[in-house]
Amino acid sequence: TTYDRDLYARQLEGLIERVAPRARLHLVGWSMGAMIAARFAADHPERVASVSLFSPSGLPIRMGLLGRAALLPVIGELGYQSIGGMAMRSAQAEFFEDADRLAAYRHDYDRQLVYAGYRAAMLSTLRSMNMDDFSEGYRALGRTALPVEVYWAVEDRATPFANRTRFQQLVPQATIVPLPDVGHASFYERPAQVDQRLIAHIRQHAG
Repeated sequence: TTYDRDLYARQLEGLIERVAPRARLHLVGWSMGAMIAARFAADHPERVASVSLFSPSGLPIRMGLLGRAALLPVIGELGYQSIGGMAMRSAQAEFFEDADRLAAYRHDYDRQLVYAGYRAAMLSTLRSMNMDDFSEGYRALGRTALPVEVYWAVEDRATPFANRTRFQQLVPQATIVPLPDVGHASFYERPAQVDQRLIAHIRQHAG
């Protein structure tokens, strides 16, 4: 299986058709999930009431050693099967400013590593999603009239806060909400701070 944008788009569409086939949706996406949510919204604007994105991927990012090695044939497979889980777990430190919240997140994250195929799926995703170039997808979202709010951690080391300028150019109707003193996983690190704004955005466009 190739874990590319088409696959994730089909998975989201299938999920929605299963659980909410007639609902107008409030889509929320984080990091790579922002790309998937934005694509669905651009492809099906009549199904969407609002879009909320957290630290979206799809613009230039700083890729670590494991990420660069994963792009190499054979080396990527060997690396992910041997140290991939440990390296992915270590990379989570880039997502947080609060060490206590990092520990809790890792406890939840570790549950995924036990499933057969998880490392292979992550490797395929890294190779196939083109995480630093989703400009056309965001531009398509920008051509809709959908309300878009983006919550971007000022201290984000995974999807830099500086990318907000390019995002705003691609999605002119977007409201960018800076989140101080949090990292990439802002909604996990400071849920009370983030949830109030997110719920307000959804309520504003409900109905």
